[in-house]
Amino acid sequence: MTYLQVLFGVGEGFDRSAEFLSEVVGFKVSATAAQNNTEATGARIDGHPLRMIPAKRTEECELMVVEMDGTMSPQIHEEQTISGREALKQLTEYKECNLVIIDKYRQSELVDRWMGACYGPRDRFEQYVGHTGLQMGQLSAQQIIVLADGAKSNWEIQQTDLSDAVPILDFFHACEQLGGSASYTQRRNRARKPSPAGKICYGKEKPYRSLPR
Repeated sequence: MTYLQVLFGVGEGFDRSAEFLSEVVGFKVSATAAQNNTEATGARIDGHPLRMIPAKRTEECELMVVEMDGTMSPQIHEEQTISGREALKQLTEYKECNLVIIDKYRQSELVDRWMGACYGPRDRFEQYVGHTGLQMGQLSAQQIIVLADGAKSNWEIQQTDLSDAVPILDFFHACEQLGGSASYTQRRNRARKPSPAGKICYGKEKPYRSLPR
């Protein structure tokens, strides 16, 4: 199950992953089954960077780029003895997954990369980023840049564990915010225009609306 899920659905959410698996194995696989298998597999993997990352990767670099992002996924709380329609009435839980990517450069060339994720509370992710940075050579990097979106928690991690780094709002999220602002301005300006049902005509006494024939 884990092998098939990694092979066919690793880059998708639980719903899409379950659809891919169902097509491959020939029978229905639920999103809950895909979720449970993912969590069970993750629980067997050693998630501590100080044990996972070899000490030799602390070598000096000219530039270290630390990227952080996260997502929340709503999931129905599962009870072992409840299924079917009754299961859909259970409370919705929000589970958080955070990702960190650390790239190291020498003479503008990428020489090392570590990608890691933490599934669970944000305070665990903060510890994970701190340990990963140290094991990847944070203390020997000549310059460090932190790329992240505008979430407050990202910059709290930067201030706590990467205080000497240059903080940069990543291009994708900056464009997303700019696009949202432009869209809002466009809708606001459109709302101020006359109704398409007619046009405003200005006479000598007072404006009136002339309707199309």
